[in-house]
Amino acid sequence: MNKAEQIRYSKRKKLIGKLFVIAVGINEYRLKGDNLNNCCTDAEVIFHTLKSKEYFRMDDNSVLITSDTCNTEKQNILESIKACDGFIDEKTNIIFYYSGHGCNIDDTFHFWVSDSESSVKNVISINEVTDILSGMNKGRYKSITILIDACQQQISHSKGLEKQSPKFLDEYIDDAKGLGIIYSCSKGEYSLDEFNGHSISVFTYLIVQALNGHIDAVNANFLTFNKIYEFLQLNSRKISRENIQINQHPEYSFSGKDIVYAYIPNDFLQDKDIEIEIPTYDDTFMNIMFDLQNVTALLYYEKCLIVESSDGANEENPSEKFIREVCEELSRNEILQEYQYSEILSKAFTYLNLIHLNSTESLPASLKIQMIDDVMMLYNELDTIYERCVDRKS
Repeated sequence: MNKAEQIRYSKRKKLIGKLFVIAVGINEYRLKGDNLNNCCTDAEVIFHTLKSKEYFRMDDNSVLITSDTCNTEKQNILESIKACDGFIDEKTNIIFYYSGHGCNIDDTFHFWVSDSESSVKNVISINEVTDILSGMNKGRYKSITILIDACQQQISHSKGLEKQSPKFLDEYIDDAKGLGIIYSCSKGEYSLDEFNGHSISVFTYLIVQALNGHIDAVNANFLTFNKIYEFLQLNSRKISRENIQINQHPEYSFSGKDIVYAYIPNDFLQDKDIEIEIPTYDDTFMNIMFDLQNVTALLYYEKCLIVESSDGANEENPSEKFIREVCEELSRNEILQEYQYSEILSKAFTYLNLIHLNSTESLPASLKIQMIDDVMMLYNELDTIYERCVDRKS
């Protein structure tokens, strides 16, 4: 991008606002025979894609909830959604993604959760989710999008944006407020959770292609609700024709004036499907753990503190016990408040033992995401503490 394009890109990114993502994937259900295979992976891939792309502004407090790491019973899911309220403001585009079982009761879609016992017990209606999301920040948000990848409406398409003036486009972005819901299939159809060897669903595969900047999913470089749905509709039909076992026709409902998720510069656009990478997070996890070890070692080897380590801690393998001793000494020196390190200590043993045993390959990706975020917080805490120690010495 030249300088003018960079300025325009930065301005539009700010106008579009941030994304707050709540992604839910449920493989495991109380009822025997109802377990699924790839719903957790679906949620992880969506979450990872939105988090990793530079042209999205995804809030760091966004939430990934999957049945291989979290309690995905009805009450826990509802409480997890409600807890997001404090992170929403007037410039927030809320995205709620769900992959798992679903059903229709009295012509209303319901999500199945881990403790659902029948089509009517311990299920969550789409209306309940919409009501919670719509009440976020006392109704002060920019838009809500609900993407439902489950078995299972009319929309007004906006004018083409290709020939509009920059002023019109900026006003369009600022006024793009709405509530949109996209279902992966129509009532009575099955939502296939894998196809052609992909360990993600048809719906998620197409959503990820759109999020990755597929040229057919954007309108004048803008990724919008209208254009994503059009892309899903056309490509679902194509996949259904090519695969006899697939018969999915996405449905939608919408109110408002479209939703804009990103302005994607030409450098990021894709003119064909890209290979979907299932996130493992191994490299990120190992790098984070290496940084954690380094900053812990710095606290010791800078001799900012007098800590007698009885367990042979060194710069390569600082142990949970060593971190405890460091934190206690910091507390005694009033550099670290006592309450601050209780959570650090509760997690350090797990992290450091996993890294020492080199057993991270067996961890689900969603658990690694949570651990990476937690270790980053731990690392930042210790790094700040180290800087305070250096300041005190000088």
